[in-house]
Amino acid sequence: MLQQPNGSPSLQQPVENVGVQVQPNVEPSLQQPVERGGSFLRPPNHGNYMSINELPAYGSLTEAQIAAKEFCDWESARSFIEDQSALTARVTHDSQTALHVAAIFCQWGFFLKLLEHVSSESIAIPDIYGNTVLHYVAMGGSLKTAKVLVQKRADLLKMINHKGELPLVFSFRSESKELVRYLTTKTIIDPHSLTENNTLYYLIKSGYHDIALDFVQRHTELVLAKDEHGTSLLHWLAYEPSHFFSGNNLGFWERLIYKFVSVEIKNAPTHSTIINIPESTEGSPASQSRSFVTQVFRWFKRLFWKAITQLAPSIKIVRDAKLKHECAVELVNLVVTRLSSMSFHEVFNFIQNPQSIISLAIEGGIEEIVRTLLQQFPDLIEVEAMPNRNILQAAIEYRQEKIVNTIKEISTTYTKSLCSSMLESGNTTSHLAGKLAPAFKLFSVSGAALQMQRELQWFKVYGF
Repeated sequence: MLQQPNGSPSLQQPVENVGVQVQPNVEPSLQQPVERGGSFLRPPNHGNYMSINELPAYGSLTEAQIAAKEFCDWESARSFIEDQSALTARVTHDSQTALHVAAIFCQWGFFLKLLEHVSSESIAIPDIYGNTVLHYVAMGGSLKTAKVLVQKRADLLKMINHKGELPLVFSFRSESKELVRYLTTKTIIDPHSLTENNTLYYLIKSGYHDIALDFVQRHTELVLAKDEHGTSLLHWLAYEPSHFFSGNNLGFWERLIYKFVSVEIKNAPTHSTIINIPESTEGSPASQSRSFVTQVFRWFKRLFWKAITQLAPSIKIVRDAKLKHECAVELVNLVVTRLSSMSFHEVFNFIQNPQSIISLAIEGGIEEIVRTLLQQFPDLIEVEAMPNRNILQAAIEYRQEKIVNTIKEISTTYTKSLCSSMLESGNTTSHLAGKLAPAFKLFSVSGAALQMQRELQWFKVYGF
């Protein structure tokens, strides 16, 4: 499992077939290459290893690739392709075959031509790292090529490399969301395995919340599962404020588009706008007529938004962001619903360890997480969110006005009680409001005068 994410996943649209440059002697991996013992110039003792320099007959591989890439001259590569032993030969120091090399350099047309001449058994040949060709195709981001490979050898989906990584894990490097979706639905993952938890983590970190929601609904054991660091789905969501609407600074026009844009969440248990209408010939004519009209309306609605997003790509970006935000809220609801069947002591331990989820949400200004937790577990309002800080005091110190308003909305009585709590050295909540705001909040407005005006509002509006 990777450490906590350090950056915000991009809201930009994934680009299909993104080229991945891989050095010949560097291990393609989601992590930084680890120097391995021994000389990398000496290939392992594989029975069918053939160096291009040692076997001039196979020197045509490079020429064939150049011909296919630069001139699309398939005839120049035919002599190499027709030699079956050349197709299965390990032609690099990393024990890679011609298929591996073509996939690494994203030569998909050349790859598919090679695939027509390679036996089913040869497709599954791994390289020195245990990577199959599907690993590199997944990294390169070619959905079409991945589908062809899976049709020929479906068992490639479950073949792991020496690090225990499935091709699905490699696909997160491709930035091809549709490829990730395809491999996620096709890959059968062993329940309770590290790969299963890693997959959910990568889905969240990549911002593919709609795929993550579907994945969690198919693997319900992951809702409360924790990794080797003790972090869970709710932690991963709280690490990055941009996963939620409250953590995004949208402009006027973006907010306007966001308000009216339509999104659909498939199989969302708590989403009120999605209606699944089963196809059936039974029932009254009126019922069937309403069903037909509803289906036609939804079809025209999808067609309308598809046309709009093609004409105005910026609308598509906002729409995708809204889909991500709403799916993130659904994921939070799934976690809280599962926690509701546990005792408060168990809920407290889950939320506070190894790092307080409430603390993360307050610091990032994620009002959705705080509201959902407090509405389901009102006793959490008395929990110490940070050292010597209750939940309200922490929100004031970090200048999170949305969270302060949420706490006041949930319980005015508790708000007064929380404000009266004394801090260290006899300080009060007013002292926190009088402290200089954190830099990320202070410089969210420009100019010393506006910054001072905003700080004074904490006393005038909230009256601490």
